[in-house]
Amino acid sequence: MRCSVVQDHSLDSGLPRARRRLMPGEVCQQALDFLCAFGHEPDAIAARLARDGARGIARDSSRCVLASYLAVLLPAEPRIAGVAVGNARLVIRLSRWLPRKQTVELLEAIQCLVRAFDQHAYPELEYREGAGAR
Repeated sequence: MRCSVVQDHSLDSGLPRARRRLMPGEVCQQALDFLCAFGHEPDAIAARLARDGARGIARDSSRCVLASYLAVLLPAEPRIAGVAVGNARLVIRLSRWLPRKQTVELLEAIQCLVRAFDQHAYPELEYREGAGAR
């Protein structure tokens, strides 16, 4: 499966990227870049997440290991209200002033990881009380 942004409702302000905040579509592209760099095997992706100390809660789209990891990696943007990871897509929720969502199709390997994580196949990635979450 190739990396692609499924929906992009962003508007370009015309300012140079370094002098303006990222538009939601650009944040979506950064998330996509992170996900594409993870690799093409669920076990390799899980190993990378574990090495980076990522933890999450199974069957919780807003607090799963990928959502938690991306929430830390994505730039702080006041227009971004949060991220959620479903079985096939990443959804970036925008603030109440921007009522749209950005949706990114997940790579097949990441989809497999999400399904396996939700079935507790990667206990090292699960948040345990007292262990700390990232």
